[in-house]
Order: sequence, then C-alpha cells, then structure tokens
Amino acid sequence: MTEEKKGSTPLLDELESGPWPSFVKEMKKEAFRPMTRDALLQLERSYEEHLSHWKHGGLVGVMGYGGGVIGRYSDLADEFPAVAEFHTHRVNQPSGWFYTADALRTLCDIWDKHGSGLTNMHGSTGDIVFLGSTTEAIEPLFADLTEASPAVLPLQVQVQVCRLPERLRGVDRALRLRCDGRLEGRDSGR
Repeated sequence: MTEEKKGSTPLLDELESGPWPSFVKEMKKEAFRPMTRDALLQLERSYEEHLSHWKHGGLVGVMGYGGGVIGRYSDLADEFPAVAEFHTHRVNQPSGWFYTADALRTLCDIWDKHGSGLTNMHGSTGDIVFLGSTTEAIEPLFADLTEASPAVLPLQVQVQVCRLPERLRGVDRALRLRCDGRLEGRDSGR
C-alpha cells in the first residue's frame, strides 16, 4: 500500500456524509494518536476487502479482577503496528449509581494514560467501554482504576432506604452500606 493510499479512507469518509452522527468523524478527531489512526486505516482495509482483520484472543486475566477485558489482535500487525493489540475493557458501573462529570473526567484521564482514549457507553448497563490497549497496559490500568474508585464511584451516590418486598423478607443475607459508600454483603449462616 502506498503512503498516499495508506492515509486515505474513502469508504470511511462516506460514513461522514449522511445526516446522522458518525463514529468515523469522532475517531478522526483522535487520529493524532497512532493507535486510533491505525484502527481507522485497518477498518478502511476491512471495508475494502469485506473481511475483519480482528482476531479475538479471549479474556485476558487481571489479578484481583474477574474479567472485563476482551483480547483483540490485528492480523495485519506488520502493516498497522499500533493496533497489533487492541484490547477492549468493560468497566462495570455499580447498579443504580451515577457518574458525576468529575468522575468521568477521572476515568477518561486514566484511560488516556493507558489506552487509545476511545470510549463508548454500554447503553443498557451503564458500563463504560474502553477501546484499545496493549496487554502490557492492562494491570496498570486496573491498578489506577482501583486506586481511583472511591473518588469515581460511591461518594456521589444518594442513598434511599427502600423496603424489601414481602417475599424477600427474612432472607438470611445482610447487606450494609458502609460510610464510605461501598456496598458490603455477608451471609450470616455460612
């Protein structure tokens, strides 16, 4: 592929021409980052060839975290080295909690430090999806997320007391909300 053609994305450009928002337009704003630029170029190639060049490597283990990382690898790593590894991280939002703008800024700052800077929100769960990191960045990313979690998650929560439905009363499980905002569960009969 020539240098002129390598930087050209005519098929992706078409996706910017319609009246709807375009992920391509947003990605191009971040194309100053090598990982994002190579992701766009590989995507263009996939559209040309009608073939995905992503190979999935399953879940990548993180000490102290039970999943949430999907391994992705490019089969065109020689041509697009910045996306040789392009793992996806799904950061779970605790149920019923909301992020403040400051919390989102903290998460994005952490992601800028360890990954491509590309994100999306998983609509039905509220999870934040971080798109594109190397294997080497996984554990430092989760270490920073763990360190930041008190600032990012629980302190913004408004706690409301609710009554258990009749059918759940007497369940042998005690749940307490500690002062720092973390939900703690314990089984009293085990």
